[in-house]
Amino acid sequence: MNTWTHRLRLAITFAILLAMISSSRAADLDTADSESDSTPQYLLVNVRKVTREVIDEIRGKIRTATGGHIRLGVACIYSYLARDNDEQLVAEIRDALRTAEQTDTPIYIQIEGEVWWQARPDLWNWWEPDKPGFDPRNRQNVEWSSWDSCDALKIAWLDWGRQMRMVPPPNLMSPRYRAVCHEKMRVIVPEIVSWWKQLPESKKDLFVGLKCLHDLLND
Repeated sequence: MNTWTHRLRLAITFAILLAMISSSRAADLDTADSESDSTPQYLLVNVRKVTREVIDEIRGKIRTATGGHIRLGVACIYSYLARDNDEQLVAEIRDALRTAEQTDTPIYIQIEGEVWWQARPDLWNWWEPDKPGFDPRNRQNVEWSSWDSCDALKIAWLDWGRQMRMVPPPNLMSPRYRAVCHEKMRVIVPEIVSWWKQLPESKKDLFVGLKCLHDLLND
């Protein structure tokens, strides 16, 4: 994604969030007398990478009341089958959590393996013998267009503002595919839990939550 497109998306996101904040502040004024608790609510900006620079940019464009119940935070998606380097992925998540703690920024972590899994042809390549990962049994790990494995998919498309050619989508009930996903989660999730446990009680609410799928799970 080029810089211009990235900044345009940020600008649109900020405009929407500002409208949401204005609406929420008006609602707060109407209900201030009737609400006595201080349960925080989170306004999260999804970012490609959690860094101090990104957090400073967000805070510079979106203002929330100091000490208010609305807290501005970040969210980031980590695709564990889009690369073959678990150590690098875990290091990125550690850095994101550390940055969130150091900047007192709420953070929401999303880990997924059902949209971006191009780094695992050993799971999806069932039709190209001359390419890495080939195994005809991989038909069982991808979606079919009928009830017959002869119609296992070879390609998929995403239309997220532009068409993107993708490897075939996974069969979410494939035992082998699920085993790999669980293996990745056993590497990642303990890192997040360990970080949260070491937080002082006053900072526990920096961890907004963990989502283990992409678009298939409603929070």
